[in-house]
Amino acid sequence: MTRIGILYKVEELIKDKTAEERYQERQKQSRPVVDALFEWLHSMEDSVDRSSLIGDAILYTLNQENYLRRYLDDGHLSIDNNSALSLYEDKVRSSPSAASVSERKTG
Repeated sequence: MTRIGILYKVEELIKDKTAEERYQERQKQSRPVVDALFEWLHSMEDSVDRSSLIGDAILYTLNQENYLRRYLDDGHLSIDNNSALSLYEDKVRSSPSAASVSERKTG
């Protein structure tokens, strides 16, 4: 979890930079952390019980490796989709049809 915290801290520090500057900083600061994280996960792959929660989490993360690394190669991309999800939720909440669905559920 410490490594993930480091990645988010880097993102916080570079959020106001240009896409090119974010790309450069990610190469210097984030890529080594991501590489170390996945190296550790790969080393754990054969030593954990795949049916355990931690084994399941490790396998899921390894299966998503290409997608999780994608933000490193494009300064336009976010580390996660929280901003997109937030925009979507705001849009849904403000739509008239969302209000009527909510009223039907409670009424």
